[in-house]
Amino acid sequence: GADREHTALRVAECAQLLADAEVRLADPSRDEVTKVTNALEPLTRASSLMNGDECACALGPIHLLRVRVLDAMQRSAVAAGDFESARDAAYAVLPAFRLAYPPCHPPLGLHLALLAKIEAHLVDLPAAVQFAREAISCLNVSHGQNARVVRMMETLLGESEAELRYDEYNRRSGNQDAAGENEGYLEAYE
Repeated sequence: GADREHTALRVAECAQLLADAEVRLADPSRDEVTKVTNALEPLTRASSLMNGDECACALGPIHLLRVRVLDAMQRSAVAAGDFESARDAAYAVLPAFRLAYPPCHPPLGLHLALLAKIEAHLVDLPAAVQFAREAISCLNVSHGQNARVVRMMETLLGESEAELRYDEYNRRSGNQDAAGENEGYLEAYE
């Protein structure tokens, strides 16, 4: 009885915090940095509540409220330039996307494309290649081969694969100057 009521109140508070964060993110009178800063407070509180003992049981890993909070956190983190937090939130929501959508559904393809871009930005090139390939496969079906997002993923895939080949070439040839600089093939020729 009392435990269920307590859990229900925490879930309701999470929902209210999410609504508050979404209003703050959509505020047209604020600049992007202010919107994100204002939204992170309720999102952080909602995440903390969702990960508490009682609420965690009520809101499993693919519960819609958890997915919505994670999605808002991921969008806010990207806007704030915190790509590691964005990656964490995007990975946390991926199982729900895979369960909710068929393999070539647009939201799943766009989420995979987002993951590819985040991984490329964080220079986790093998992960960027994996997600770009999966996104291209999905988005070719949902958006068509000539869609802008498909071309963007093909470019990201090509650049990431070239970067990996460049790194492998440097390792094999013993080129210590380029190997330790964390400098990619594009930057090496500028």
